[in-house]
Amino acid sequence: MAKKKNNGLIVLAVIAGFLILSQGGKLSAPIQAITGSETIVINAPSQVNPGASFQVGYEAVGVSGVWGASVETSIDGGCTINGQTSLKVPLVSDLPNPIIYTAQAPQSGTCTITGDYKFGEFPIALMDPVDINICQSVCTRPADLCIQSSTHSDGCGGFCSGSWTVQQLTVADDNCDNIINRGELGTAITMWIEGSMSRDDLGIAIMSWVAGG
Repeated sequence: MAKKKNNGLIVLAVIAGFLILSQGGKLSAPIQAITGSETIVINAPSQVNPGASFQVGYEAVGVSGVWGASVETSIDGGCTINGQTSLKVPLVSDLPNPIIYTAQAPQSGTCTITGDYKFGEFPIALMDPVDINICQSVCTRPADLCIQSSTHSDGCGGFCSGSWTVQQLTVADDNCDNIINRGELGTAITMWIEGSMSRDDLGIAIMSWVAGG
């Protein structure tokens, strides 16, 4: 009789253990939220004015649940981040993502941010470096009013797209000043005779020349 009683207690203990595991009790196995496929990227502007402050962010991508990572990063070219050229950044699920710092640019040159990261016990991985051009864009319209802003250099390796609009009266308006002078009218007549200008455009050129004369 005692043996049957002991067997019943064992069965009850096993059932209780399964219930605890199925209900997420202390005996349940921990859930690993870090998979090793997560990455960290650097967010920073591609161009900064000389001597200006700007923001640099370190963002964990592909994370979920509870996670944590360590970042070791540096910046060269005369820039600093939080007043330093190198720093260690903790990234965990309880903190904001991305973590954002204030950086300072020098008066000229190019700064490059590099670094690596490590999620939990997974191997160290490199972040994609980010280059920051220190330059003040200048978009002054050139004397040739026919030059499109999108083709005019801003002095920093880019273009002045959207800075001004070219409005050419007709194809005879050589300098895009919306006025037809005697020389431009002569060109328009020649183009019309040769078939490279429509009669309507020639008419616009004539009327503009008359108004300007």
